[in-house]
Amino acid sequence: MTHYGNAGPMVCFIIVAIILIRLLLHIASMRLGKAVVYVRRRKGISQNQLARESETNRGYLYKLENDQVSPTISKLEELCAVLGVSVSSLIDIAEKQERGELPLLPEDS
Repeated sequence: MTHYGNAGPMVCFIIVAIILIRLLLHIASMRLGKAVVYVRRRKGISQNQLARESETNRGYLYKLENDQVSPTISKLEELCAVLGVSVSSLIDIAEKQERGELPLLPEDS
């Protein structure tokens, strides 16, 4: 058995914190795909245009918009920059969609 001394509790805390952060990011990303579609369509940006301007593979963007993949923070920042919204605004839109305060697609409003 390894002896961590006083660092043992801190190591456990860091591991738990990392697991919780990853879990929260995963949960948030599962909703972000529809928020990306919502903003993209409201701004009149095609999927091809968003993929091109954010230097994102179109297939990856399709999967992201359909909540089949989770974006990295840097990819999320790139997409938001092209969409002209902050990451926090996109998360807010996703949360409103989750609560039913916003439709999944802008034409539903």
